[in-house]
Parts: sequence; C-alpha cells; structure tokens
Amino acid sequence: MENVEKLKKIFDSNFQWSPGCWLWKGGHYPQGYGRIMIDGTTWVASRLSYTVYKNPIPKGLLVRHRCDNPRCVNPDHLLLGTHQDNTEDKIERGRHSHGESHAAAKLTEDQVRKIRQLKASGYKTIASLAKAYDMHPHTIRLIISRRLWARVR
Repeated sequence: MENVEKLKKIFDSNFQWSPGCWLWKGGHYPQGYGRIMIDGTTWVASRLSYTVYKNPIPKGLLVRHRCDNPRCVNPDHLLLGTHQDNTEDKIERGRHSHGESHAAAKLTEDQVRKIRQLKASGYKTIASLAKAYDMHPHTIRLIISRRLWARVR
C-alpha cells in the first residue's frame, strides 16, 4: 500500500477546493471522472480521495457520488457501494441509459410500437417481423411480451 501521506500530498495539489464539490483539476476519463498516475499506478481520483481522507477501499466495492458530479472528489460527497448500489442510484436519479438512448439499441421507440401493432393486428408473423427489422425472432417475442422495451407504450 502506498504511503497515505504521500498520496494525500499529491492528491491535495490536484483539485480546486470549494464549500461544495471539490473539482478535480488533473486528467480525466471521457466520462468526466478524474484520474492520476502515481508511481506507475493509475488512480480514479474519487477512489484516491476516499482512500486518503477516509479508509482503504475493500475489494469488490466502488466509490459512488452523492452529488452526481464525476469531477467531484470531496470525500463528504463519496460513499462506498456495490455495482448494484450504483445501478440503483443511476435508475433513481434518471441517469440510467435505456431504450433508444442506450448505446447498443438497434430500434427506436416508434419501431417497437410498430412491431407490437403489426403483431397485434395479425398482419405480420414473428418470423416476418424479425426479418423486416433484422432481429432474432426471440428478441421480437420479448418485445411483444413487453419483457424488452417494457416502458414503451
């Protein structure tokens, strides 16, 4: 384990203090989270902050932001949690990608409505819908049964 005082000294020179969020001034990942390399180890800035101001982070846990600001490294805004906790935070705060905003989405909400409408009208079979939308028939079944795209009405 790195010397905590050394880490704290390096950390303290890389953020802008304020009464609210402490904004990371150093490098950052594309998502906005700060990063820094110390003695060949790359640290996520919020993890470094938690480590130097609170405690070492147990294996398997991540650092979550109460403030939803990825540049923030204020230890009072940070708490530990699991990936499940983090996912629940994103959903609760409306930051969870779903539907056509998800990077892997192949359909729009309008297309999902059309698939359901065509199937309900009896005009198209699952196989023909799968072919028309370049999807697997199982995926079409999940869309029709609302096990996928459940939010779309």
